[in-house]
Amino acid sequence: MPALVPKLRFPEFRGAEGWIVKPFDDLFTIGNGRDYKHLEAGDVPVYGPGGYMLSVNDFLHDGESVCIGLKGTIDNLMFLTGRFWTVDTLFYTHSFKDCLPKFIFAIFQQIDWLKHNETRDVPSLSKTNI
Repeated sequence: MPALVPKLRFPEFRGAEGWIVKPFDDLFTIGNGRDYKHLEAGDVPVYGPGGYMLSVNDFLHDGESVCIGLKGTIDNLMFLTGRFWTVDTLFYTHSFKDCLPKFIFAIFQQIDWLKHNETRDVPSLSKTNI
């Protein structure tokens, strides 16, 4: 597949190579959230598909991440930084290769995730669908 070169470029990028289209699984890993009930209260935020829930004493990931709901509000994306924990109904991204997490967040915001719903009842996504 040939590289994509935008028609309009900032001066410092004119003459630079174009973009190469890659599938998401070549760019990052999608992690599963986990149950937090065994943890004690602390200063690490816990997030679910609806946003912040409470704070605990351990973290699941430390760094930048794009989060997307597995069930419920699958179109409520979050960009998180620092230490955090996600519940089992919220995917998080990590281990980015050759891309910036904020760019992936911008791409995710352009996707109509409700069109990728896999059930009739509560909106749901799978890693495979993402």
